[in-house]
Parts: sequence; C-alpha cells; structure tokens
Amino acid sequence: MIEHTLIGRLKYAVNVLGLSQQEISAATGIHQSQISRMLSGKVRRVSKNLQKLSSYLENLHELYAKQDAIPQVLVDAIRFSWDGTLQHADALARVIVSLKGLRELMNCPSGATKNV
Repeated sequence: MIEHTLIGRLKYAVNVLGLSQQEISAATGIHQSQISRMLSGKVRRVSKNLQKLSSYLENLHELYAKQDAIPQVLVDAIRFSWDGTLQHADALARVIVSLKGLRELMNCPSGATKNV
C-alpha cells in the first residue's frame, strides 16, 4: 500500500478545497472510480494517475495562493469567530468552502434563481 501520509494529504486537500470526485475527474481525465480508490488508500503503488492527482491539487493550491490578498473584513470575521484550535479552524474552513456556491448565485441576473 502507498504511504498513508500521501493519501492523507490528498484527502485533506480535496476536503478543504471542497472538490467532488466528479469535479476532479473532469479536470484531470482520471476516471471517478480511480479517484475513489486513490482517496480510500486502495492503491499499491504510485501510479501515473496518482501523480496526476497530486500535481493537479498542488497546481490548484498554487493558483489559490497567488490570488490577491484576502480582504481585511474576511480576516477579521475569521479571527472573531475562531476559538484558536485546529479542530475549529478545520470546521470554519469547511463552512467557508461549503459557501462556494454563493459566487455563482451572486453572478445570477437580478430576480433569477439558481440552484446552489
């Protein structure tokens, strides 16, 4: 089996970024069932697909890291809400990522509704 640290890091990145296996499949060309196997740790060696998945997530992270600075109002809201623990940081990150559909909703024409 592949080192659990690598699989754990990949699973964490997928969860924090709020990506579905279908989204990853569409972006990488890796079949969804293969992604499921990789993320569940059911792989025996580092395959081309595992390397492709790792590269995709790394590139996505770099893309997000290069974005403009986080608005101070958001930083202040996080600092106000966070209790200082890693568990709470993870929970807040998941809540924020779950709101990614708001971007689509905010881009809808006035009066139009869109399923989020």
